[in-house]
Amino acid sequence: MNIKVSLTDFVDFSIRNGASRMTKIKEIRGRDVYHPSRDYWKDLRDGLVSFHEKNLDKKYLNRIIERAPESKKTNYKTVIDNYNSFLGRRKIEWFTPQSKDWHFQDVIIRVNPELGLFINDVPHIIKIYFKEDPSKPITSLDKRKLESIFFLMETSLNGYHPGINYSVFNAKRGKLVTKNRSVESIKEILESDALAFKHLWENT
Repeated sequence: MNIKVSLTDFVDFSIRNGASRMTKIKEIRGRDVYHPSRDYWKDLRDGLVSFHEKNLDKKYLNRIIERAPESKKTNYKTVIDNYNSFLGRRKIEWFTPQSKDWHFQDVIIRVNPELGLFINDVPHIIKIYFKEDPSKPITSLDKRKLESIFFLMETSLNGYHPGINYSVFNAKRGKLVTKNRSVESIKEILESDALAFKHLWENT
């Protein structure tokens, strides 16, 4: 039986050790079936896509904040402010990024970068990382997480976007990180993590 998991959840699992891996599996299993209304960042994520896809004015980004529920406004504003700083005077053009699955054994990881952007004429496929929280060190976008995300993106999407740059936008810091060296060395680690995920999933 195939086991489908999001890229973010798999990377969260991959960096953990021991009992905390089981905790992550139980967290994923315990969630309700996905519904857009429970996706905290959906409106912001979709808004950023629309902003670029439709080539809208920057004022549109402020409207994303205005339309957000009061409980989300502060966090949405932080990300939008960071994103505006990132855009700066850069020349930006949109292209549609592909989504693809990474398979190993029965584990299927959904690799779905949100943004395809020419930044100053250089093509980037970008995964937006919203989860970093200074009060929770495990959420930090560290080297191991970046290597894992880059490997999964490159391995899954390489045939679709030749000559592309694979990047992650850290929404809480307003920083774009781009792969600049081979991450092939992490292949066996992620494959062993996929086997561990499968074993724990089937025995929980």
